[in-house]
Amino acid sequence: MVLIKENNNQDFWFTEQLSKFIPIDHISRQVIDFVEDHFDDSFDLVSDKKEGRPSYLNKTLLKILFYASVDCVTSTERIYEHLQFHQVYQFVAGGLKPSARTLRRFKKEHGYLIEKMHEDLLKTAEKEKLTDFNHISFDGTIVKANNSPYNMIRLEEIELCLNLLKLSEKEIKEYLDDKNNDKVRESVYKILIDKNKSVEDKIIFLNDLKSVLTESKQSSVGTHCKDARWMKNKKNKIELSFNVQAAVDYQSKLIVNLNAVTDPTDHKQLIPQIQKVLWTLNKYPEKISADYTYRGEKEFKFLKNNNIDGYIPNQKQTREHKGRIHTNPYHKDNFKYNSEKDTFKCPENQILEFKKEYAYDDSVHRLYYTSECKKCLKKEKCTNSETRTITEYGTILSKEMTEKMNSTEGKSEYKKRSSTVEPVFGILKLHHGLESIQQKEIDSVQTELTLMAIGYNFKRILNLKNKNKNKQANKKILKNFFTMLNEKYPNAKINKEIYLKI
Repeated sequence: MVLIKENNNQDFWFTEQLSKFIPIDHISRQVIDFVEDHFDDSFDLVSDKKEGRPSYLNKTLLKILFYASVDCVTSTERIYEHLQFHQVYQFVAGGLKPSARTLRRFKKEHGYLIEKMHEDLLKTAEKEKLTDFNHISFDGTIVKANNSPYNMIRLEEIELCLNLLKLSEKEIKEYLDDKNNDKVRESVYKILIDKNKSVEDKIIFLNDLKSVLTESKQSSVGTHCKDARWMKNKKNKIELSFNVQAAVDYQSKLIVNLNAVTDPTDHKQLIPQIQKVLWTLNKYPEKISADYTYRGEKEFKFLKNNNIDGYIPNQKQTREHKGRIHTNPYHKDNFKYNSEKDTFKCPENQILEFKKEYAYDDSVHRLYYTSECKKCLKKEKCTNSETRTITEYGTILSKEMTEKMNSTEGKSEYKKRSSTVEPVFGILKLHHGLESIQQKEIDSVQTELTLMAIGYNFKRILNLKNKNKNKQANKKILKNFFTMLNEKYPNAKINKEIYLKI
């Protein structure tokens, strides 16, 4: 038997064109066509520089980043490595090999082109009639930032650094070498001995960190990623993180927006996220759905003023939806509300009537109670006070939302949310690297999130188009089949209703 031997010298001659190695239906060709259709040379500014290497076309770099996002590659170092050895990447780049530094600089300086590419992708989906963006669901997830827990600094440490920087280098070194100051944190030590920064740059950097701490009111800030904040994730672990907000279309499951915010919670995010949907789609959605953390009086007024049909449950309705109603019979969840009479009925069949209301911050608190509690034999199990008081939060708008969410239509519309946003987050974390963000500045984080959305949406659009083509092909086959049956067996009793529904 003859065996094929290896040729370690790789002395081969290739005379074939690279495009012949790429299948006709490969997704890289569709990426190239999309960028070519939506971007031309007008997006490149002609440089007057007479020295150095010529610049890459923006269109070329967009193709590379676009295909990398489709291929779920986020690291510019890995993209550069693929450009060296991967035929598909070489085909997309037209044989060019921009460095990882060039790609990073492009993402930082031309994020607006990536945003435009994302908007054009959504417009294409609407033009292809894949969706009308009628119902948008919102949710947030906590994503770990790129900052080691050892690279932290507190407000008092910032003040210490600013005072030490007024001294000479020799005095600073003597202070750090002093055995009494061996508890100076590593992050503080690194800032003080950093020779790559001047004293003025260090002071500017420290003042930036100081303003971040003053504004956020947190105990410490990361020296590598000052835009991140301390947040609790789903594992109840507190880490420096970003709050990633997603707006996802129910009909097509396309990501309309993917945004990084520094607020640890979702309480004030609904209005900004809807406004970003307006910015992306040039219109408000007809319907929106979100969980109870987005609920608030300002949000209800905003929805009403802009004719948006919102579906946002309160905490009790959320627990009912998840099947987690409290087992304690005297918990507020087990007090039945009568919207017509505006009363509550307790487990002992006593009626708690509305008594008064008062304003608190941006909300209104409405109090319900009854004097019959004093005579109740189960009073000790129900409350430690003289009377049991039920407090409802919000104005008439909040009350209307609660009633809507108790209706069959409200429950049906809200169920759409769980099958819209949460699976998208799962896909992004599993395939696109959303478990942690490697970029340090929030603008760079935002650009990376947009690229993730582009990669996900492009594949989703292709799947929807193929699904529609297959559906049309199946309809045609069935219609031809019934036509053949009618011609061959004219007297046969064929179910015409099935034929007409095709």
